[in-house]
Amino acid sequence: MPLVVQTRLEEESNDALAALAIPVWLKASHVVSYALLVVVNAGASLGWVGETNADVSKKWPVPITPAGYAFSIWGLIFFLQGVGAIYTFLNVGYNRESHEKEHAVKAACWVQAVWLSQDLWQIAFSKESFHISFFLIASACAFGVYSVVRLHAARDAVGAFSALTSAGISIPTSINSSWLLAATCVQLLITLKSDGMSEGKLSTVAVALVVMAALVAVGAVLVLSDLAWGLTAVWALVAIALNNKDEQPAVFTACVVAVSTIVVSVAFSAVRRKMQMRSPTGGRQFVQNPISA
Repeated sequence: MPLVVQTRLEEESNDALAALAIPVWLKASHVVSYALLVVVNAGASLGWVGETNADVSKKWPVPITPAGYAFSIWGLIFFLQGVGAIYTFLNVGYNRESHEKEHAVKAACWVQAVWLSQDLWQIAFSKESFHISFFLIASACAFGVYSVVRLHAARDAVGAFSALTSAGISIPTSINSSWLLAATCVQLLITLKSDGMSEGKLSTVAVALVVMAALVAVGAVLVLSDLAWGLTAVWALVAIALNNKDEQPAVFTACVVAVSTIVVSVAFSAVRRKMQMRSPTGGRQFVQNPISA
């Protein structure tokens, strides 16, 4: 190989590596954003910014308000995201041959927008500013969906994420975003109820929202192989069904059908993944140069 060509290839490789490097400010902002998320949520639960979420939700029950136990999922979300914040900041896992961690961290940078939107939503919801609350929670959900799509594209580019990258970055982002979709649906109904919509119309909209959430979950499972999204949707829908089985039979039925459909799609996706892992390539789609993918 001529020296000029070899030098040029080395320069291009170095430029690609430099472009993929995670700047310190991004690592630090991720940790700070997570810390702010924890502080705001703790403060909101203690009533520092106004009425607590539980108090406001009790004042404004809607046909898809989930059973109280369902909100315990936030403990899992915060724990995994905390692991991810620490993992992102530490140097461990960077500069592997596949650069899977770099790809994941860059893809997940929009999670900080999710957290900021959630922080602002906590304040607006405590003040019962429901139109603003809906905009903020819908924004958080949109940023979350965008992050999930970016993460799955990054995963496909490098072939697979490591266990730490999956547990700290990819999986909690999917769980958070799936739950945010459910929260957005609840917030929409609360907003419509505050505007004077009748209970009958609220029930009709609720059924439509359950169907929509189920379709999104099935799409995430079958298209992205995102089992975390699907299982989170099942968790939310079961809680909604149990909390409304007596007062909202139509919603209950819709939830049962939705859960059954998602469970079937999850089982199908899991079997498909297992079969792919048995293939010669292990079900992975590698690219020639993951840095430029």
